Amino acid sequence: MCPVDTEETPIISAIVPFFNSRHTLLTCLDSLAKQTLKGVEIVLIDDGSTDDSLRIAKEFASEYDGRCIVLHQENSGPSVARNAGLDCATGRYVAFVDSDDVIGLTMFEKMVDSAERHTSDIVSCGKVYVDVSTGEQQRVRIPKYEVLDGNARTNPSIVKRVGPLMCDKIFRRSLIEDHCIRMDSGFSHAEDFLFISRCKLYTNCVSAVGEPLYQYNIGNPNSISGGNARILDIPRVCQQVVDLYSREGIFESTKKQLLYVFLGYYLRKCDSVDSESKTLKRFKKEFQKLFWKNFGRRWIGALQKRVRKDYEPGYQKEMLRKSLPPLVRIALYVKR
Repeated sequence: MCPVDTEETPIISAIVPFFNSRHTLLTCLDSLAKQTLKGVEIVLIDDGSTDDSLRIAKEFASEYDGRCIVLHQENSGPSVARNAGLDCATGRYVAFVDSDDVIGLTMFEKMVDSAERHTSDIVSCGKVYVDVSTGEQQRVRIPKYEVLDGNARTNPSIVKRVGPLMCDKIFRRSLIEDHCIRMDSGFSHAEDFLFISRCKLYTNCVSAVGEPLYQYNIGNPNSISGGNARILDIPRVCQQVVDLYSREGIFESTKKQLLYVFLGYYLRKCDSVDSESKTLKRFKKEFQKLFWKNFGRRWIGALQKRVRKDYEPGYQKEMLRKSLPPLVRIALYVKR
């Protein structure tokens, strides 16, 4: 049970689930504690760690100059942990930070400022991806918009332009609570995409800070999402989003934007998971079934366009070869 808040409402609640994060947790928490924005509530959820992560969290909470809640649950996955954090959060805004990542010291100040200036329900920022095994920066992603009015019903571009990750965003908590939005506990991978897709149905405005304020570390074997072990969740989550938007009567108007997002998931995993992996082969079959069911042949042309846009010229043919089903590959490379 969460303690009753008797102090002034925090500006933002940072929800941090963790599992066996002893090597990364303190660095993550240090970046939260040093935020230039004052009034940051930190909600830590131990998802059944077997190392001393929980001890580290409790010691941090005892020294943190602010409100810090530490929860413990049996290992149940990131969705259940984040829901527990939401149930305890009291901030005007909420952020979801992964325990193996680091945030820039001005991140919350700049994002809250954007939310207040534009009356935004969601604010995004840029991300820098870092390979933890080498410490090398892999890529930087910056939002290509400043303000988007409306929601997925009235402005379908929001579906594509506001990315599927939650770690690089803050959310107005009233948006989540007024519409009873929670994570789906059945998923441990891409669960944030389904959560955000629900949020996008009700926004009045979305804004962005065009700086890489979130450091997303890749290659951590103890990631709360389980790394690539649960990638089969991704096509299933995507189908859930299709079903959701179909029930809301907006699938046809958002179809092109959804396909773009789905292809991003598909290509990233085709590129990063061992090509001989049985899991990847099942992943590709499930995704291709999803594509044919919901998009017909449209996905083939969209895939070609996406690869040519997002990958280096010398890599395009290899990427297409790895991604397309055999009969389609034959049609593409034999037909002149």
